[in-house]
Amino acid sequence: MLCRSFGAWGICKMADTLQRSASKTATYRFTGSSITSALAFLATGNIGSALSIGAKDVFWKSILYFSNERIWNNIKFGRYVDEERPNETRDTFSRVLVKGLIYRLVGSVASGAITYGTTGDSNVSFNVGTSDFVIKFGIFIGHELGWDKLSFGKFIGQDKRYEESELIKVMVEND
Repeated sequence: MLCRSFGAWGICKMADTLQRSASKTATYRFTGSSITSALAFLATGNIGSALSIGAKDVFWKSILYFSNERIWNNIKFGRYVDEERPNETRDTFSRVLVKGLIYRLVGSVASGAITYGTTGDSNVSFNVGTSDFVIKFGIFIGHELGWDKLSFGKFIGQDKRYEESELIKVMVEND
């Protein structure tokens, strides 16, 4: 896709800034880890185990969520430029669903593993992991759709990785 920046045409790059990814991580992890802790308490009946699981959940799944955001930042599937706001991108619902399904599967396995590592109980681990998926899949979708409406940290501009000769070739092909 071509875009115009500072009066010159170039290959467009649609991306999220590191600050946006970090902010999304913080807001999702607050909610997500609170839910995981509550599920762990319901499954174990032990507040100490629930808090331990919650603390580990915040650490490991913050890394996981941030990594997920940065990987999806490089995937073009389902991302488009908003016609009403040409300096912003939007995500299709299909992109949000696929992204949510992948993250929640990995995140729920991580929740189960964290729970097992803390309790040593495979039944509790399974219950927390599956409940985690069911409950937080919808929350993930809502979180993504909410963040999609915010302009903060969205970037559209020329991709400096392309040489001028490649740009000319793309412009000729698009004429």
